[in-house]
Amino acid sequence: MSVRSGWMTCMAARDHLETFARFIQASPSSYHAAAEVAAQLEAAGFTRLDETRPWEPSHGGQFIVRDGAVIAWLVPDTVDDRTGFRIVGSHTDSPSFKLKPTAAATVAGWQQAGVEIYGGPLINSWLDRDLGLAGRLTTIEGEVHLVRTGPVMRIPQLAIHLDRGANDKLTLDRQVHTRPIYAIGEPELDIETYLCEQVGVERDELAHHDVVVFPTEAPGLLGVNEQFFASSRMDNLS
Repeated sequence: MSVRSGWMTCMAARDHLETFARFIQASPSSYHAAAEVAAQLEAAGFTRLDETRPWEPSHGGQFIVRDGAVIAWLVPDTVDDRTGFRIVGSHTDSPSFKLKPTAAATVAGWQQAGVEIYGGPLINSWLDRDLGLAGRLTTIEGEVHLVRTGPVMRIPQLAIHLDRGANDKLTLDRQVHTRPIYAIGEPELDIETYLCEQVGVERDELAHHDVVVFPTEAPGLLGVNEQFFASSRMDNLS
């Protein structure tokens, strides 16, 4: 490989990682991932279809979106008995914490969000990180709103002098120790009310939410030669 071709390969790899990083940042929840995939497909000339209406057979690219899922297909101009097909599949969700239906809880003045384990996260890796909330809000009238916050939460780890055995064995109660804190003192702030405010919906209009916790740190290259790429949610979004 020549020096020039090697340089071009490195630039292509960097461009790919930058594109991938933007996709990850745009996809903190499966709903956001589906919306981003749909936007990229439309930009590439694919046609969005409504699965509740009849489809006309045609060539080219088409897709449908249902909740946090996307199905896209590309029909070539020429199709005969020997035309094969290829299928590629992936998740749009990632291991995380999911907001409970009634999430707000206050303990000793600390306002915390009640969450459930979603998937199989490495729980201790979520401690002392800047966390946000992302997902979907559905109103009583059936309107759907994507919601995403900045870094508004944290699962703090107990100081070492209060837990001398933390370096030997760290045991976390999933219902007690993993509730992120988001406020303190008065007045108490209902976390669902806060999410509704982000999309301009009144709290009493909210019928349902499907919201996950996500780390807000941006993906990036690291290593002395920038040979490593670090990011959350790569497990499925790649």
